[in-house]
Amino acid sequence: MRWEELSTKEMKQLAIDSGGVCILQIGCVEKHGDHLPTGTDMFIGRAIVEQAAKTEPVLIFPYYFMGQASECKHYVGCVGASHELIMQALLEMCDEIARNGFKKIIIFNTHGGNIKFVDFFAMKLPSLDRDYVIYVSGMWSYTAEESRKIYDAAGTTDLGEHGGLGETSVMLHIRPDLVHMDRQDSAAGYRRNPMPALKKHNVFTGLTWYGNFPDHYAGDHTKATAELGKVIVDVTSDMLCEIIRNVRADDVTPALYKQYNADVHNPLA
Repeated sequence: MRWEELSTKEMKQLAIDSGGVCILQIGCVEKHGDHLPTGTDMFIGRAIVEQAAKTEPVLIFPYYFMGQASECKHYVGCVGASHELIMQALLEMCDEIARNGFKKIIIFNTHGGNIKFVDFFAMKLPSLDRDYVIYVSGMWSYTAEESRKIYDAAGTTDLGEHGGLGETSVMLHIRPDLVHMDRQDSAAGYRRNPMPALKKHNVFTGLTWYGNFPDHYAGDHTKATAELGKVIVDVTSDMLCEIIRNVRADDVTPALYKQYNADVHNPLA
């Protein structure tokens, strides 16, 4: 149920059938080692969302690449728009989704560098007096049981942080034509930890991750398999189906938004 493939009449009907739920899957365009394409996060996210939509009626927003990727701008192929632009663009896209009748928007994130960005966006929204609700989720929202299914299939709890076992396996499952296993030296995927005194107390800088993994490759891709990739996609899409159902049934959050928007204009009352 891709937005761009629906007629206007079909979209009006889907707004009813879905309970007004739309998914905006956000990734980014950046280096994923030398063996995976720059659009890895987008390909993975779209595959998961489309599989979930086969079970749960939901509108899928077109491919959205305006993620936070400033720490990768020194590598060719990265699209790293300003933080001001990506914040404003996401707000305007959500405004458009809501204007078209979908008042519950799930931002499904598949890029680690977006986590703080989309969380901050969700925190900002209640103060903007909009008539829709934002729900943020992502690839890392697993329950312990869901995680165990993936770890059992992988034979390890270390799926790699970036371009490693997990992401490479999913790409082997969904787009094997874009995976080139022999192009990446697996020895480059170790954590450098160049600032141990800062790490001791989890002090964060804008280049903390880059300092640890300057090649933008984290983990070991060499044991990746399409079979493991299928397990990851299946588990994650099942998780997303449950999230969609819960969002559709949720009447508490919209009421909280409405009450907050009314109270914020007159806090003395």
